[in-house]
Amino acid sequence: MSICDFIREEVEHEMVSTRKVLAACPEEKLTWQPHQKSMTLGRLAGHVAEIPRWVSKILEAESFDIMPGGTRAFQPLNPTTREEILHAFEEHAAKGKALLSQLTEDQLSHSWSLLFNGKSVLTKSRYGALHFLAMNHMIHHRAQLTVYLRLCGVPVPGLYGPSADDKSPS
Repeated sequence: MSICDFIREEVEHEMVSTRKVLAACPEEKLTWQPHQKSMTLGRLAGHVAEIPRWVSKILEAESFDIMPGGTRAFQPLNPTTREEILHAFEEHAAKGKALLSQLTEDQLSHSWSLLFNGKSVLTKSRYGALHFLAMNHMIHHRAQLTVYLRLCGVPVPGLYGPSADDKSPS
């Protein structure tokens, strides 16, 4: 299996798992937050839904500026419905998967930079950027979201096997 095939397989698995968590978000709790310094459940779900966008940003160009000219490159998603969350996620995931289907090993070694108002804040290989900004970032915030679900009394879906809320096989 090539490294590109491995990445595509890993991304596919994590996207399926992430969709399960996003689909479990209760619309009536989107404004709930566990602490005043924490994001609301809706904003966190919106953030998780947007993270697959990084796959495209990393593969489409040699850099991406999140604050070009001091202005945000995109507005954060603050959804009011589960449908909004899932639509954003599906859109970003589909675009990323399409680009990953054309990925070559040579492209993985190329340098990629995250910029803030024209200044580099992070430079990694595309492989490193995919793992750091897309995969690890998504997994981290998805885990936060599962804690939010638990605190709201929502059953947490199994991601790497059954969760404590999954019924055991009889």
